[in-house]
Amino acid sequence: MAWSAGTFSRINTSVSPAVAGTTIDSAGMNTYTADVTAGINASLAKNGSNAATSDLDIGANLITNLADGVADDDAATVSQVNTVRAGVFVDNANGEPSVNSTVFDVVASVAQAAWESVGASGATNTWSAMSSVPAGAEWIELKLGAVSTAVSSADANADFYVRQTGSAVGNTDQTQVGKVFATSAATTTVSHEITLFKVAIDSNGHFDVYWDAAANNTAELDLYLTGYGWN
Repeated sequence: MAWSAGTFSRINTSVSPAVAGTTIDSAGMNTYTADVTAGINASLAKNGSNAATSDLDIGANLITNLADGVADDDAATVSQVNTVRAGVFVDNANGEPSVNSTVFDVVASVAQAAWESVGASGATNTWSAMSSVPAGAEWIELKLGAVSTAVSSADANADFYVRQTGSAVGNTDQTQVGKVFATSAATTTVSHEITLFKVAIDSNGHFDVYWDAAANNTAELDLYLTGYGWN
């Protein structure tokens, strides 16, 4: 075979190298063309019509003009890798410590004392900020801004819970990420809380929220999208 140490060399036969005035015989020609055919078949076609049969040594050279990977076993571009690295904590150019400045008002959107899904589309509650999360992300980081106002002489609290959409875990210590407690003595008392947390999202970019508050409590629960990432 004509390939040796990565170099193709034509085989020597009665027709190769050709000599002027020499009659081409069929045996020599068949041997020569069979060797060339074998050499071509051992090459990697640029049109993608065949596949490599062993590891490829690129020789410390670059693979340039590569498309972004899609399938799990595709090669990733540097741009995709940088997106993943930056995705742990996204530093957006909006001048804010958030991916998207659109706030999600939990109390105004989600029914009290009920688990409801939140997401960019297809969720019970649409939050446009979630459209900033790239496909395939496995978790998001959220900031909760909570305000609890006791509007009578009794103490009051507001509680907030999150979970991945589809999870069977209820509103327990395992899913609670916020609790604001306001103590009142015949006057209105306001308590504030800001907390950061991560929550797993499903393949559609959805997560579930649950909130509840005492009857004598006025609660404000606002979510900000501050990051996303992969496990």
